[in-house]
Amino acid sequence: MTYKYNSSSAKKIPEDLKYERAKLMYQYRDKQGMTLERISRMFGMTRERVRQIIEEFKEQLKQTDLGLDKLKK
Repeated sequence: MTYKYNSSSAKKIPEDLKYERAKLMYQYRDKQGMTLERISRMFGMTRERVRQIIEEFKEQLKQTDLGLDKLKK
């Protein structure tokens, strides 16, 4: 699977797909031990952007586990 990055359409990815993309990246990194370089090639992004997405996903998981996501609404 290869994700082609298109800068003009990158902001148009639906939220549910962004979540799934982040979840996949997280699973590849933490569960399967893939490098950021390999994941970045799969999704057509830079290693830094992949790292940022994974960190944001981890933070989102942490907030969900603590119930903090309900406080923000």
